[in-house]
Amino acid sequence: MNDVTTLIPVSELIPMLTVISNRNWDGFKELEKEFVTKHGVEAWQDFLPIV
Repeated sequence: MNDVTTLIPVSELIPMLTVISNRNWDGFKELEKEFVTKHGVEAWQDFLPIV
């Protein structure tokens, strides 16, 4: 993970993990778009292996 990724609050990641747990694909895609818009594709690529 890069420095930017480690600064993302856990509170922003929990909703994404929740929609995955609930198997809510549409909700996941929406949160994914918001995450990439806010933090960038590089941060998403760093976070993606965790998901």
